[in-house]
Amino acid sequence: MQKPRPDDVPQHIRQVITTLARAGFESWLVGGAVRDLCRGRPAKDFDVATAATPEEMRRVFGARRTIPTGEKHGTMTILVDRPSRVGDPEPGHGSAREPVEVTTFRGEGTYTDGRRPDSIHFVRTIVEDLARRDFTMNALAYDPERDELRDPFEGLVDLERGLVRAVGDPVARFSEDGLRALRAVRFCAQHDLVLDPATEAAFPATVAVFRKVSAERVRDEVLKILAAPRPSIGLALLVRTGLLVEIVPELAEGIGTVQNRHHAHDVWQHTVACVDAARLLPDDPSPWLVRMAALLHDVAKPRTAAPKEGAPGEFTFFKHDLVGAKLTTAICERLKLSNRDRDRLTALVLN
Repeated sequence: MQKPRPDDVPQHIRQVITTLARAGFESWLVGGAVRDLCRGRPAKDFDVATAATPEEMRRVFGARRTIPTGEKHGTMTILVDRPSRVGDPEPGHGSAREPVEVTTFRGEGTYTDGRRPDSIHFVRTIVEDLARRDFTMNALAYDPERDELRDPFEGLVDLERGLVRAVGDPVARFSEDGLRALRAVRFCAQHDLVLDPATEAAFPATVAVFRKVSAERVRDEVLKILAAPRPSIGLALLVRTGLLVEIVPELAEGIGTVQNRHHAHDVWQHTVACVDAARLLPDDPSPWLVRMAALLHDVAKPRTAAPKEGAPGEFTFFKHDLVGAKLTTAICERLKLSNRDRDRLTALVLN
């Protein structure tokens, strides 16, 4: 792990932090960008947290440069002039502007719906703000103005150890937002990490909250798992934590389903190996499509399994392609995939 450098942060982000600092407001780069920079990887989605309230941000930057994208939750979008290039208009005369999302340091109340806090309150320190975040590796803050890194929950230690660990009480974190359990699985797959045992132990106690999460949010996380370098890491965790049964129970039926002498694995193990072997489609609007097809290509085998005559302990799976296509259509609709992706996936499974 390494501390980020000021030059790692884009100029327009640094400009916002510097402007707020000069106005007397503590401000930090937070979240996944800091995590990625600490790992020596390219960062995106640069978010800023500040002690300034939305009204104070409006006074600092002016009403024409502040958009109240989520003002009641403390979030404003600040428009910053893009660095001038040859042929650009003068700043303030039609020049292009970069949007920067800035959110006031805040604490949160209870989460009745398992997604959003019922109430928020503004706080004045970055440590209080980081305490509400999901995982220690995301509870990092960097100030490029002072070249200072804050890590109050030992996120860097966890990254060094290869751990995804909840901030504070994992049951409380997963109870606040039911999607956090699935996000933990996704982070493990994306970054080749393992789940902290205490964090993993919180899954059974919070499954009811996970069930409140919308199909669209679940779908997006599943697709990110499939786009990871090794989806098998995430798929194994979905089984171990019980989330696979909650998301695609049809796939869980393949665990332990024996095939025949031509297969070294049961249906689920074979499926996972196929997903890892399938390639992404980088130029396709749905780059994960082939991997999703690999995930679903044998989904109907458990339901079509029949003892193979003259071969004790072996099975046939007559018409599993036809049944699998129907199951695939239903799964795609349940996960709110587009009609185009549903039809493509169904055709791949059928054929």
